[in-house]
Amino acid sequence: TEKIIKPLEAENIVRTGWINSAVINDYKPGGLITSHIDPPQIFERPIFSVSFFSNCAISFGCLFSFRKEPFSVSDPLHRLELNRGHLFAMNGYAADRIT
Repeated sequence: TEKIIKPLEAENIVRTGWINSAVINDYKPGGLITSHIDPPQIFERPIFSVSFFSNCAISFGCLFSFRKEPFSVSDPLHRLELNRGHLFAMNGYAADRIT
């Protein structure tokens, strides 16, 4: 809370008390999560993402196929490179319309 949430509140990135949960995904090198849209009735916008331990990329518009091993994935419509420690906020189209 003191290292992540309080600084976001202090910089007026989020209003005080707005963050009430956090999901932490820990990926091995090459790991990923399939594209998805977090349900807006469960997760208020904006949705924040931060990379703590390494650089990473957030890809939008990928198509996944799991019909055979190894699975395949299409090229993304857009790819956002995030350096370690950078914060990314998704709202509008990025949060609600594209996976």
